[in-house]
Amino acid sequence: MVEDSLGYRCPDESLFYDSKYSSLIQRGDGPFIDENFYGAKIGLYRDQLKGIGVEVDIRCGCSLIARHLICHSERSTIVRIYKFLQEFEWEPENENFSWIWVPGEEEAGEWVFPENCVLRDNSNLFASQLHILDKFYEEDLLGFFSKAFNVKDEPDIEDYVKLWELWENSASKVSLEDCLVFWEFIGLHWNLICEKLLAKHVQKLPVLIGGSISLICKQDLFIPDDLLLEDLFDKSLFVWYPTKSTPSLPRLKLTRIYTSLGVRNFSEAVMKHEASNSDTNGSDNGTKLESSANVITEGLIRIILAFLANPCLDISAKERHEIVESLLDLTIVKADEPVNMKYRLELSGGRLLEAKATHMFRWERNEARLFMPQIDGVQGMVGSIKYATYLSDVISQGLLYERADLVESLAELIKFGCLLNFELAAVEFLLKNKNLQVFAEDEEFLLLHFSTN
Repeated sequence: MVEDSLGYRCPDESLFYDSKYSSLIQRGDGPFIDENFYGAKIGLYRDQLKGIGVEVDIRCGCSLIARHLICHSERSTIVRIYKFLQEFEWEPENENFSWIWVPGEEEAGEWVFPENCVLRDNSNLFASQLHILDKFYEEDLLGFFSKAFNVKDEPDIEDYVKLWELWENSASKVSLEDCLVFWEFIGLHWNLICEKLLAKHVQKLPVLIGGSISLICKQDLFIPDDLLLEDLFDKSLFVWYPTKSTPSLPRLKLTRIYTSLGVRNFSEAVMKHEASNSDTNGSDNGTKLESSANVITEGLIRIILAFLANPCLDISAKERHEIVESLLDLTIVKADEPVNMKYRLELSGGRLLEAKATHMFRWERNEARLFMPQIDGVQGMVGSIKYATYLSDVISQGLLYERADLVESLAELIKFGCLLNFELAAVEFLLKNKNLQVFAEDEEFLLLHFSTN
């Protein structure tokens, strides 16, 4: 047995201290032979020490020094030892060990496993779940932690899923900012592995209630694909969407993610039928128009195409034409009176929700029909603005049910056009005033659908 700075131990567990490395390591940092005990002349017996098993080349003693890391609790000492090990490119034989020192208050701290650490947390979501090392160590040591201990650079998808599970089981609400950061990460890393992880572990999804996020069982949540229906029911039934789409999380992508997790479209979940009315004999009570030309006019279509062609929206000509064709293909039915509808929604546990509504206009997307009122005589200014408002709302919502952020802007344009009776010269001025135009490919489309005579 020999005595070193950390007590008595076998020779092959001790090191000879070489003062030429004093700028990198100090005697008390590892199991160095105690010079105070043996005297300053112990260095004269270097060969003899080597003969009994003492490691006399400090560069080869990294593993012995590392093995005694957990004996220390002073931050400056631990940092110095890390830098020494980094200098000689030491790597542990056993990674399943609490190699990382996480300082606490007033030099208190703890030794933790590398898998419970990350180098950085740019999302600022994981301070209570993981140890974020760039809060405690300089940049040069972060590379050492990554290489020697395989510490992850940032939280990965599994960490995010665990975080969501923690939020699900917590009584506290999730902030809007944290919710957005979480789903932006999911959107950016969405693939088959991510999809399977979320499908297996995520039981609740975000809903915006009273300005904050609540997590609700996904079986009772729906994708708001029909804005008219959405207005009839409580907003707590619908999954959250950010106010504005972001490059990493466009609304359509988030919809696909929700769908993959089992969230249904609201329009498909709601059962609807016409409410009993002694004066109404069914939803077909009305006159089917032989031609929709008086309703779906060229001026209306020009407004829609010009709006969709705005370069800022990045909607291709093919997509624009497909959107507009869903309007051109409608059968127009002039209803004798507004239609009273009843809607029923069945939730988990057998709960049943009901709502009623009276519609001046109704777009039945599945049946490709647009119901509208009979208009006799002059409506007056109030009647005209109501008609224009309801018509513009139903058309914009029907066309852009997947782009709810654009509905209001399109509705305003259509409303103006309707008040101008969609007269072509007036529509042209309106579009120019809004810095919108119909491009050549859209002119060709219009030529195919409207007579130029």
